[in-house]
Amino acid sequence: MSSISSATNQKLKKKKTGWERLKQQELAAWQPIFSPRGISPLFLVFGVLLIPLGVLIFTMSKNIQELKFDYTDCLNSNGDKCSDIVQKMTGESCSCIINFQLEEPMKGKIRLYYALSNFYQNHREYVASRDDDQLLGKIGTSTPISPSSDCDPFGIAPNGKIYFPCGAIANSMFNDTYTMFRHLNDGSKTEVRMIRTGIAWESDKKHKFKNPDLFLDINNTKFWDKFVQPRDWGKSLWDLDKVDANNNGLQNEDLIVWMRVSALPNFRKLHRFIDMASLGSNGEMPKGSYSFEIQYNYEVASFEGTKTLILTEQAFFGGRNVILGIILMSVGSFVLLLGLILLLLSFKRRTTWSRGSKISRDYGTQGTTTVRRSKIA
Repeated sequence: MSSISSATNQKLKKKKTGWERLKQQELAAWQPIFSPRGISPLFLVFGVLLIPLGVLIFTMSKNIQELKFDYTDCLNSNGDKCSDIVQKMTGESCSCIINFQLEEPMKGKIRLYYALSNFYQNHREYVASRDDDQLLGKIGTSTPISPSSDCDPFGIAPNGKIYFPCGAIANSMFNDTYTMFRHLNDGSKTEVRMIRTGIAWESDKKHKFKNPDLFLDINNTKFWDKFVQPRDWGKSLWDLDKVDANNNGLQNEDLIVWMRVSALPNFRKLHRFIDMASLGSNGEMPKGSYSFEIQYNYEVASFEGTKTLILTEQAFFGGRNVILGIILMSVGSFVLLLGLILLLLSFKRRTTWSRGSKISRDYGTQGTTTVRRSKIA
């Protein structure tokens, strides 16, 4: 009878599908059992790799030149604060100048960043205030597609037209402009050209932003009969880059960089690359006198923020980042110490095991009393 039942069970097992074996928890599985002896080499290897890497990044970061200019309260030619003028929102423009001395030449690919503080781009409603279909150019032809409700109150203008692009992120786009000059010994100055493209992620340009089919030019009445630029913009979407026509519309890289929101309230965003050819030098920015002429448009006083301009060299890991080196060295030291502790524990336990096995060979147990085994001659 037992043989018949066992044969039946074997047939049932053969008939079980993969899904039935999954439901009955009969699938093959591997459950590794970690021991100090097995895991300690892994910790040691990671520690040995992370500490030198951290030292390398820390040393290179210390050697990277980085100049920071806080221009939140810079003064115009009349001695007035540009922050006060812009905060009045009268439409009056303001410009200021920052002069600086470059003591040592800057080499490599030089980046220009702008940094904002106390700006919470990570706010839940702010992050959601966009229309991804609109950013991909899906706006319709004869009848425009209504913007997402997430864009409110920056979705539809009072005149009934649709904001394009809609949402709080696009509406609050950073719009200060910078012009850089090099001052020569004869008292004259020459403009240092800056590269406006290559600052955005390539994946964003290819997969997240696309100009609509109606995109022709700023005078396209067929488009502007239905749409309007964001409320707080001072220029049209089609006029963001007057130098490069391909860097306009939704594929403008300044817009794409701004639309990638930051996780922290204090952040920096890549703005430009310095065109080394305009300096007439061999791959370096010569030391000397320079200046930035800033068109001050972006208001930060209302949220007690600051604005900073950052000029920095670039290493293989990006700009100056001393914190990254410190973190790698700290984690590497901790992992290495943990690996050594586990290694010592494994040796100690191995000694205990070997001693215990010797005792079990020499002694036997009888009830609760241990007795020595007699040797048979």
